[in-house]
Amino acid sequence: MKAMTCLMAGLVLTLAGSAWAQRQVSPVDLRTNPMSFRNAGITVTDSYVPARAGITEPMAKSGYTLDKYVAFGLRETRIPCFARRGSAAAEKVAGLKPGMLITVTGTVRQPVAKVKRGPRDRTERIKLERVLIEVSAIELGPAK
Repeated sequence: MKAMTCLMAGLVLTLAGSAWAQRQVSPVDLRTNPMSFRNAGITVTDSYVPARAGITEPMAKSGYTLDKYVAFGLRETRIPCFARRGSAAAEKVAGLKPGMLITVTGTVRQPVAKVKRGPRDRTERIKLERVLIEVSAIELGPAK
């Protein structure tokens, strides 16, 4: 019985490890073809760039506001990154300086905004043309 429990635990850890693995992506690939990584977990190494002031109205309508997220950018990818406030990643953003090399782990998302259109003000969900990275972890330096 004990051997079977150890075997099952090993199998679960092996399967979970492969599920948690993030795909290492180059910044150039992510910049040139971000839609191919949509809804995929990725890891990218790039230079930190502070966010520009403010969030666009469509981004705010899709739920990415500065009340909920800390925003920043990556130099080569030119894709905005959002880390949920209160997370470990958001706390690390506060200590970063422009130009620092960081490794970002997260999910590439295409935001969906709700807008009212038409003669009866029907609410429609539209996908924004821009993608973003929902950050789950940040490490200093290149990926290991």
